[in-house]
Amino acid sequence: ARVVSESVFPDHHAVSRGELSAARARAASAGAELLCCTEKDAVKLGALPGTPPLAVVRVASEIVEGEASLEGC
Repeated sequence: ARVVSESVFPDHHAVSRGELSAARARAASAGAELLCCTEKDAVKLGALPGTPPLAVVRVASEIVEGEASLEGC
């Protein structure tokens, strides 16, 4: 995959239909085939039809070092 455009919003931002439409328009004009968002944002956006279609990206994390320093936080 190749990223051709991006729209960045602060964490916990409620994306409006207008913002989503503008992001889709920018993505389409840049030649995007999909508009990607996280699972968390997809829940908030719901099944909103449009072009390019929404694709949900699953994000996972794994602590590979320093786990002991996080205990008790």
